[in-house]
Amino acid sequence: MKHLPLPAVRKPALIARPHAAFGLLLAAVALALAVWMLLPPAQAFALLAEGAPIELGTAALYFLLVPAVWAARQPRDETRVLVLLSVAFLVFGARELDLHKAWTGMSVLKVSFYLHGAPLHQKLVAAPLALGAVATLGYLLLRFWRPVLRRAVRRDPVALTIACFCFTMAVSKVFDRMVNIAIDDFGMSVPVTVDVLVSALEEIMELSLPLMALLGLAQHRLQPGAGPSFR
Repeated sequence: MKHLPLPAVRKPALIARPHAAFGLLLAAVALALAVWMLLPPAQAFALLAEGAPIELGTAALYFLLVPAVWAARQPRDETRVLVLLSVAFLVFGARELDLHKAWTGMSVLKVSFYLHGAPLHQKLVAAPLALGAVATLGYLLLRFWRPVLRRAVRRDPVALTIACFCFTMAVSKVFDRMVNIAIDDFGMSVPVTVDVLVSALEEIMELSLPLMALLGLAQHRLQPGAGPSFR
């Protein structure tokens, strides 16, 4: 009796693998270390400073995510959530370009802006925008943290990418404040080489965030029956 050959088991595409986002994070850390080790401080800061190529690239990628959200849409996705995701990515891109303080000179996302001497007309314009941004992010977080956590435990690629995105954002914010806290709150003197290392980790990890979001959208598109639904 002849045995029929078993069909070949196809390996999932690289981007569809559960821990693809963590590989992207490791690549970002490796690139940051390479910038720190290989470039003189002046050249490194030319890449890492505000308004420098890495920050502008991060903002551009966030804006690119807006049409990507709609390109990755599946029939089960809820239009309202897609709109809110688009708004969230616009907020992240604007934040990278410091548009939240370009008009007022200080961040409109801080409570101190509204409690102190900012002009009334600035507060009236900024308040609805800031509240809209906070409400959008808060809604998405409250709506999806439970299903994302459940699916991440089951090694769902989209859920793990979302978890990695949130983890990376939190760590990058720590790096963002680390040097200033050391100088302002503890009176420490931070060596230039440490400043370059922290800045490289912060900026390049932030650059990886919209790339992770693009990865998650691609995974969602490739696996229409899997991943956290946008309903």
